[in-house]
Amino acid sequence: MYRPRRTRIAPRRARTWLVPLACVLIGGLIGLSGAAAKTGTPKAKKHAGGSTVTRVLHLCVTRSTDAVRVVGRHARCARGERSVLLDNRPPGPRGPAGPTGPANSEVVQGAVVTLTGNQPTGSIATSTAGCDHAVNGSNREAYGGGVAVTTHPTTGTPDILSVESSYPGVGVTGEAPATPPEVGKGANAYTATVAISRMFTGDTATAQAYVICGP
Repeated sequence: MYRPRRTRIAPRRARTWLVPLACVLIGGLIGLSGAAAKTGTPKAKKHAGGSTVTRVLHLCVTRSTDAVRVVGRHARCARGERSVLLDNRPPGPRGPAGPTGPANSEVVQGAVVTLTGNQPTGSIATSTAGCDHAVNGSNREAYGGGVAVTTHPTTGTPDILSVESSYPGVGVTGEAPATPPEVGKGANAYTATVAISRMFTGDTATAQAYVICGP
Protein backbone atom coordinates (compact mmCIF):
# COMPACT_ATOMS: atom_id res chain seq x y z
CA MET A 1 0.00 0.00 0.00
CA TYR A 2 1.44 3.33 -1.03
CA ARG A 3 1.81 5.90 1.64
CA PRO A 4 2.76 9.44 0.60
CA ARG A 5 5.83 10.83 2.28
CA ARG A 6 5.12 13.69 4.52
CA THR A 7 7.36 16.65 3.99
CA ARG A 8 7.91 19.03 6.85
CA ILE A 9 8.11 22.63 5.90
CA ALA A 10 10.04 24.73 8.32
CA PRO A 11 8.17 27.86 9.26
CA ARG A 12 9.65 31.08 8.03
CA ARG A 13 11.23 33.30 10.53
CA ALA A 14 9.74 36.72 10.86
CA ARG A 15 12.85 38.42 9.64
CA THR A 16 10.92 41.37 8.40
CA TRP A 17 10.39 42.46 12.01
CA LEU A 18 14.10 43.01 12.62
CA VAL A 19 14.28 46.14 10.54
CA PRO A 20 11.48 48.09 12.21
CA LEU A 21 12.66 46.99 15.64
CA ALA A 22 16.15 48.16 14.86
CA CYS A 23 14.73 51.42 13.63
CA VAL A 24 12.77 51.78 16.83
CA LEU A 25 15.86 51.09 18.92
CA ILE A 26 17.98 53.48 16.91
CA GLY A 27 15.27 56.11 17.03
CA GLY A 28 14.98 55.66 20.78
CA LEU A 29 18.72 56.02 21.24
CA ILE A 30 18.73 59.14 19.09
CA GLY A 31 15.87 60.55 21.12
CA LEU A 32 17.70 59.79 24.35
CA SER A 33 20.93 61.31 23.08
CA GLY A 34 19.02 64.40 21.98
CA ALA A 35 17.42 64.70 25.39
CA ALA A 36 20.80 64.26 27.05
CA ALA A 37 22.24 66.95 24.83
CA LYS A 38 19.45 69.29 25.79
CA THR A 39 19.75 68.66 29.51
CA GLY A 40 23.54 68.38 29.62
CA THR A 41 24.25 72.02 28.77
CA PRO A 42 21.60 74.25 30.30
CA LYS A 43 21.25 77.64 28.73
CA ALA A 44 21.57 80.83 30.72
CA LYS A 45 18.30 82.31 31.77
CA LYS A 46 17.37 85.63 30.28
CA HIS A 47 15.28 88.53 31.43
CA ALA A 48 12.28 89.74 29.54
CA GLY A 49 14.44 92.37 27.85
CA GLY A 50 16.86 89.71 26.58
CA SER A 51 19.79 90.45 28.91
CA THR A 52 21.55 87.44 30.41
CA VAL A 53 21.32 86.96 34.16
CA THR A 54 24.67 87.57 35.81
CA ARG A 55 25.84 86.83 39.32
CA VAL A 56 27.84 88.10 42.26
CA LEU A 57 31.58 87.44 41.95
CA HIS A 58 33.80 86.98 44.99
CA LEU A 59 37.31 88.12 44.13
CA CYS A 60 40.71 88.16 45.80
CA VAL A 61 42.97 91.00 44.62
CA THR A 62 46.71 90.85 45.30
CA ARG A 63 47.81 94.12 46.89
CA SER A 64 51.25 94.21 45.28
CA THR A 65 50.42 93.18 41.69
CA ASP A 66 46.66 93.83 41.42
CA ALA A 67 46.22 90.24 40.19
CA VAL A 68 42.60 89.11 40.46
CA ARG A 69 41.26 85.61 41.04
CA VAL A 70 37.69 84.40 41.45
CA VAL A 71 36.99 82.39 44.62
CA GLY A 72 34.00 80.69 46.20
CA ARG A 73 31.46 82.47 48.33
CA HIS A 74 32.86 81.11 51.60
CA ALA A 75 36.54 81.20 50.62
CA ARG A 76 39.04 83.41 52.41
CA CYS A 77 41.65 85.47 50.63
CA ALA A 78 45.30 84.76 51.37
CA ARG A 79 47.62 87.09 53.23
CA GLY A 80 48.53 89.99 50.99
CA GLU A 81 45.18 89.89 49.21
CA ARG A 82 42.07 92.07 49.52
CA SER A 83 38.57 90.62 49.38
CA VAL A 84 36.32 92.33 46.81
CA LEU A 85 32.65 91.69 46.07
CA LEU A 86 31.68 92.46 42.46
CA ASP A 87 27.93 92.53 41.93
CA ASN A 88 27.14 92.18 38.23
CA ARG A 89 23.46 91.51 38.68
CA PRO A 90 21.05 93.87 36.93
CA PRO A 91 19.32 96.44 39.14
CA GLY A 92 16.13 95.31 40.78
CA PRO A 93 12.78 97.06 40.75
CA ARG A 94 12.57 100.56 42.10
CA GLY A 95 11.77 100.58 45.80
CA PRO A 96 9.08 102.61 47.51
CA ALA A 97 9.64 106.29 48.14
CA GLY A 98 11.19 107.09 51.51
CA PRO A 99 9.65 109.29 54.15
CA THR A 100 9.62 113.02 53.62
CA GLY A 101 12.67 114.70 55.10
CA PRO A 102 12.65 117.67 57.42
CA ALA A 103 11.15 120.89 56.07
CA ASN A 104 13.57 123.30 54.40
CA SER A 105 16.36 120.68 54.34
CA GLU A 106 19.09 120.81 51.70
CA VAL A 107 21.85 118.61 50.31
CA VAL A 108 25.41 119.85 50.73
CA GLN A 109 28.19 118.39 48.59
CA GLY A 110 31.54 117.59 50.15
CA ALA A 111 35.10 117.78 48.87
CA VAL A 112 35.93 116.03 45.59
CA VAL A 113 38.94 113.77 46.20
CA THR A 114 40.76 112.13 43.27
CA LEU A 115 42.44 108.71 43.19
CA THR A 116 44.76 107.61 40.36
CA GLY A 117 45.96 104.30 39.02
CA ASN A 118 49.53 105.30 39.86
CA GLN A 119 48.72 104.98 43.56
CA PRO A 120 49.20 101.57 45.21
CA THR A 121 46.31 99.26 45.98
CA GLY A 122 44.73 100.15 49.30
CA SER A 123 45.20 103.90 48.89
CA ILE A 124 42.22 105.79 50.29
CA ALA A 125 40.35 109.00 49.64
CA THR A 126 38.40 110.69 52.45
CA SER A 127 35.66 113.20 51.70
CA THR A 128 33.58 115.05 54.28
CA ALA A 129 30.46 117.10 53.61
CA GLY A 130 29.55 119.51 56.40
CA CYS A 131 26.50 121.58 57.16
CA ASP A 132 28.85 124.53 57.56
CA HIS A 133 28.40 125.00 53.79
CA ALA A 134 24.59 124.94 53.93
CA VAL A 135 22.94 127.90 52.21
CA ASN A 136 20.31 128.23 54.92
CA GLY A 137 22.02 129.22 58.13
CA SER A 138 19.40 127.30 60.14
CA ASN A 139 20.34 123.98 58.56
CA ARG A 140 23.13 122.93 60.87
CA GLU A 141 22.15 119.34 61.74
CA ALA A 142 22.95 116.29 59.60
CA TYR A 143 20.05 113.92 58.94
CA GLY A 144 21.89 111.52 56.65
CA GLY A 145 24.32 111.35 53.78
CA GLY A 146 26.29 109.17 51.39
CA VAL A 147 29.06 109.16 48.82
CA ALA A 148 29.29 109.25 45.02
CA VAL A 149 32.18 107.34 43.43
CA THR A 150 32.92 107.99 39.74
CA THR A 151 35.54 106.05 37.78
CA HIS A 152 37.26 107.15 34.57
CA PRO A 153 38.85 104.01 33.03
CA THR A 154 41.03 104.28 29.95
CA THR A 155 40.72 100.58 29.04
CA GLY A 156 37.89 98.11 28.63
CA THR A 157 38.62 96.58 32.05
CA PRO A 158 36.73 98.34 34.85
CA ASP A 159 38.43 99.65 37.95
CA ILE A 160 37.32 98.39 41.35
CA LEU A 161 36.93 100.70 44.34
CA SER A 162 35.31 99.91 47.66
CA VAL A 163 33.66 102.11 50.28
CA GLU A 164 35.61 101.42 53.44
CA SER A 165 33.35 103.47 55.73
CA SER A 166 30.62 106.12 55.70
CA TYR A 167 29.13 107.67 58.81
CA PRO A 168 27.68 110.88 60.31
CA GLY A 169 29.82 112.89 62.68
CA VAL A 170 31.04 116.30 63.71
CA GLY A 171 33.23 118.13 61.23
CA VAL A 172 33.47 120.57 58.35
CA THR A 173 33.55 120.25 54.58
CA GLY A 174 36.95 119.04 53.38
CA GLU A 175 39.19 115.98 53.38
CA ALA A 176 39.52 115.63 57.15
CA PRO A 177 37.30 112.88 58.61
CA ALA A 178 34.48 113.82 60.96
CA THR A 179 34.65 112.68 64.57
CA PRO A 180 31.87 110.77 66.35
CA PRO A 181 29.36 113.10 68.03
CA GLU A 182 29.14 113.27 71.79
CA VAL A 183 26.44 111.29 73.55
CA GLY A 184 23.12 113.08 73.32
CA LYS A 185 24.26 115.45 70.59
CA GLY A 186 23.56 115.35 66.86
CA ALA A 187 25.92 115.27 63.90
CA ASN A 188 26.61 118.12 61.51
CA ALA A 189 28.65 116.35 58.82
CA TYR A 190 29.00 113.11 56.90
CA THR A 191 32.29 111.37 56.04
CA ALA A 192 33.05 108.63 53.49
CA THR A 193 36.30 106.77 52.86
CA VAL A 194 36.93 105.00 49.53
CA ALA A 195 39.83 102.61 48.85
CA ILE A 196 41.46 101.34 45.67
CA SER A 197 40.95 97.62 45.13
CA ARG A 198 42.15 97.62 41.51
CA MET A 199 43.07 100.55 39.28
CA PHE A 200 45.19 100.65 36.16
CA THR A 201 47.86 103.21 35.37
CA GLY A 202 46.34 106.22 33.69
CA ASP A 203 42.88 105.70 35.22
CA THR A 204 41.34 108.12 37.70
CA ALA A 205 38.39 108.06 40.08
CA THR A 206 36.72 110.62 42.32
CA ALA A 207 34.93 110.31 45.65
CA GLN A 208 32.56 112.97 46.95
CA ALA A 209 30.50 112.75 50.13
CA TYR A 210 27.20 114.53 50.59
CA VAL A 211 25.11 115.38 53.65
CA ILE A 212 21.45 116.20 54.16
CA CYS A 213 21.26 119.27 56.42
CA GLY A 214 18.20 120.57 58.19
CA PRO A 215 17.15 122.71 61.17
